[in-house]
Amino acid sequence: SSAASDVYKRQGRVLSFDGLYYTTPPKSPLALDSRPSSDTDVAWALRNWTAWNWLSGGQFVEQIVHTIDGMVWSMNEQLPLAAFGSGGRAQRRDDGDVWDHYDVYFEYDHNVTAHISCRQWVGCHGEIVDRTICEKGMLVTPYRPYIQANNRWRFRGERGNMYADTHVAFYRFLRSGTWTQTLESAANKTLAAIMGREAAHTCLLYTSPSPRDMRRS
Repeated sequence: SSAASDVYKRQGRVLSFDGLYYTTPPKSPLALDSRPSSDTDVAWALRNWTAWNWLSGGQFVEQIVHTIDGMVWSMNEQLPLAAFGSGGRAQRRDDGDVWDHYDVYFEYDHNVTAHISCRQWVGCHGEIVDRTICEKGMLVTPYRPYIQANNRWRFRGERGNMYADTHVAFYRFLRSGTWTQTLESAANKTLAAIMGREAAHTCLLYTSPSPRDMRRS
């Protein structure tokens, strides 16, 4: 993107990316004894959809795809070549199968790496931040962005509502006829999130297919 290209011009080549997403569960898991006797297995799962990988994708797909978006943006829309990681269930006691913490590394060309650590725990320090480390400085996003370098910069504009701003931008593009197709980009980032999740679930090194193979499929 043009914004990422501007960062490269100012701060040099990206060396690494580090994303933290430490938060609480977005929807409290329902207690095991709260299931109505009339609920079928599917109805119960739908009522507690964030607890199941087949419905939500789990934290690394349903939520961390936002951090994946920032990672791919930082890498100038390039997708990772490989991923490995770990994680597990530490606090969750529901009957679902999603994990509540992950630690995943992604590999890029030229020894560039990206690291994402996330958890959905109650009673712990919370922090959501992306750090893109470049040759001449570090870009910190997404909230109140700033660049830590010799020529420092900090966003000092008015902080808006990201949900409302997204809708305003979407309708502005529709009305102006300048909408840019983003479905392929969204699908690729979802696949990158799935790759990271599966690498952690299996404790194996997952590699991505080449762009030529992806076009064939």
